[in-house]
Amino acid sequence: MIWLFQKVGRSIVAVLLTVQLGTCCFGVIPSLYTHSTATLLQLFVVFLTLGMAVNWVHAMVFSSAYDAHDRKSDPRFQKDKSYEHDHKLKYCDVCQIYMPLRTHHCKLCNTCILKRDHHCYLTGNCIGFRNQRYFIIGAFYSGMLGSVCGVLSAQYVYHLLTTASASWLDLLLPVTLVKWIFGYISSFNFILILFCFIDLFFAAEGFRVFIVQIIMIYKGVTLFELKRFRPVRNLNNADRNFRSVFGAKWALNFLWPLPWKFPQEGDGHHWPGTQLDYLSQSRCKGKG
Repeated sequence: MIWLFQKVGRSIVAVLLTVQLGTCCFGVIPSLYTHSTATLLQLFVVFLTLGMAVNWVHAMVFSSAYDAHDRKSDPRFQKDKSYEHDHKLKYCDVCQIYMPLRTHHCKLCNTCILKRDHHCYLTGNCIGFRNQRYFIIGAFYSGMLGSVCGVLSAQYVYHLLTTASASWLDLLLPVTLVKWIFGYISSFNFILILFCFIDLFFAAEGFRVFIVQIIMIYKGVTLFELKRFRPVRNLNNADRNFRSVFGAKWALNFLWPLPWKFPQEGDGHHWPGTQLDYLSQSRCKGKG
């Protein structure tokens, strides 16, 4: 059943991006602006759509699983060293391995995830060490795309409302749906009115996710660690925390994903400047 939800989530994102790009670039913008301005806006919308699509695909394809290759390259798996001697590391009964610091098992992915943040149904993948950068930048582009296309769609709908083409009641989606079914509203106008609400949602949700993730990186924790009260104490400064996710010159990632140029720092196994604060955890349990 889970795989069905994930496939539906991926399909919804793909369809919405395709329809959004087509209606905005080939319908809304040419009807509102002159040729030169329309071309610039079309290029900007295409850029935002590609930015979101590329990062969404990267977040979907890149896995943060703690796989056999990771375990083979980890020196603590060598014969002269063993996880049993490290009391800070937990054992996963499902995968039957000792997990590095900040690694947690995902029941949906059925594997252990390096620096697990959460499971995303829109990508069908766990967001963790290797794909968090793409998820965050994708959320940023989602907010930007929703805002820009939402404003353009609202302009087009307002133009309809100020003429005899439509009434203010058409902003009520049930009314719009009924009028579209009976042919009183064209399919294009119905899609545009519908996308005004969809764009508003994606703009708000995209920026909400982006801001939450940025705050988590600044603090040096993940959503999973925060919600489950994991005793992680990060002693690094904000710049080092951001470089562990986005790599050096991390701000350039928001223009275009550059993992080959600015790879993220660290391997997801070892976390210099990060430790388990068991005293803090015991205090939390005592208060509970």
